Amino acid sequence: MRFATVLLIVPVLMVPVCAAAESEGQRLHDQQCLSCHGTNVYTRPNRKIHSLNQLKAQVGRCIKSAAKVHLTPEQATAVIQYLNKTFYHF
Repeated sequence: MRFATVLLIVPVLMVPVCAAAESEGQRLHDQQCLSCHGTNVYTRPNRKIHSLNQLKAQVGRCIKSAAKVHLTPEQATAVIQYLNKTFYHF
């Protein structure tokens, strides 16, 4: 019986954490990414990103490039999660 109770509580506790990460991802995206380009690059018909691995690689390129994107690995993950949930849906 205790096991079933734990299973019901754990998903409820995870929702705020996911929502907080998504909110942080959006904040970082808006602060770091929108200074170089708009969101239209994510939705254009000829977009270059077609998988989650390509999305991760692109965010990595933005961090390493002259774009002056400064993200920790955890922050990059939050941005990737935000972009995937909001635009890409991989």
